[in-house]
Amino acid sequence: MRLASTIILLGITLLLGACSNRSKKLTITTYTPGSDSHNAALAIKEVLADDGWDFTIVTNTHEKGVEAVRNGDIDLAITSNEISINARGLRSLIPIYNEVLITLVKEESPLVSAKNLEELLAIAKSNRLNFMFSEKGSYSHLFAQQLLTDLDITENLYNAQYFPHGEEYKTGKIELVKTENPDLITIVGTVDNELIGSLMELGYLFRQQENMANNIEESFYSSFALKMARSFPVVIPEYTISKKQTEAVIAAGLYTSLISNKDLEDDVVYDLVRDIIRAQPELISFNSNFFEMSEIFDSRFLNYQIHCGAMDYCERDEPSFLERYAELAGVVFSMFVVFITLLFTMNRILKQRKKDRIDVYYLEVMKARKNVNYQEALTQLLKLEEKALQQMVDEKLAADSSYIVFQQLLLQARKELNTKLENS
Repeated sequence: MRLASTIILLGITLLLGACSNRSKKLTITTYTPGSDSHNAALAIKEVLADDGWDFTIVTNTHEKGVEAVRNGDIDLAITSNEISINARGLRSLIPIYNEVLITLVKEESPLVSAKNLEELLAIAKSNRLNFMFSEKGSYSHLFAQQLLTDLDITENLYNAQYFPHGEEYKTGKIELVKTENPDLITIVGTVDNELIGSLMELGYLFRQQENMANNIEESFYSSFALKMARSFPVVIPEYTISKKQTEAVIAAGLYTSLISNKDLEDDVVYDLVRDIIRAQPELISFNSNFFEMSEIFDSRFLNYQIHCGAMDYCERDEPSFLERYAELAGVVFSMFVVFITLLFTMNRILKQRKKDRIDVYYLEVMKARKNVNYQEALTQLLKLEEKALQQMVDEKLAADSSYIVFQQLLLQARKELNTKLENS
């Protein structure tokens, strides 16, 4: 029984240890090295290592990264909401920081003279302009393209140019802008994005309706945010991005979130979100974007429904030990029942074997009593007693009530044989 208990406890320890080790080792996909999402992943990897988390960072385009998570090839991704709004198989864990769609216009472009949206549309229709987007097919490109389409500035009105994937994150784009000299550039990034500041140094400016930032409810960005349902208007105060930003501007905001496959275990997500929120002060020291992270957020602006594990943490629905390990506890309990049943069965078998063995001695004593050669019978009884004692010493025959009965029967047989021997 003691051996079985030890085996059960060892099994429980190994199972719990295996679950713990597996849950702490995760893969996470981000955009190109140097991007905001990649820098955020590096901060999480560095800071949460103290809590036992082991992250492997993989770089992909946002589209490929999300598909890898959807298919279960990668556990996590840091990405903005996709314009496709294809939420199948994906779950949101927590928004990490906000990104904004910012539009910059070249100082020499005819677009600079536009005083309102109507004039902007008229200029775009009468001039074949060059518009530059992020990588073709990226969420940044698709989001900006949708905004222009809602302005009736369709693809046939401009020449589309794209930042190539894999170039050095800032300088590669700057060199491309110098070469292509686009009229308008759309960028999705954080408000402190160095690329935006560098482009403003090259002579690119914000252009928007007069006093728009002071009347956000009347702005196009506000109505666009309502139509898209996944973006929200953000006011960027003057001089936030660059010393050349002399006026406050409004941009369309997007959550950049940590997402996972829907099948990632609830308890793993719960622990991960808890540790990320707890480590926020240290994460900010690695990457200031984490300053915007909060467990209180508007889920309407998320593209994917919230993971149950993340919801449990946000609602502080702390699961009990049995709730979190109910399935494992069921397996362990079943193993325990099997062990106990096996022990009782083995005990019954051993008792039966001992009984069968002592029955043999009973039969031998009865056989000796019937032997007419009394001296030979007494010798047989002596050898039988020695054999029984030897088996008892070897723990093959217990000195229980059956053995006591055997000794009494042996004594009675000796008396009878000695009496018969004396009278013969």
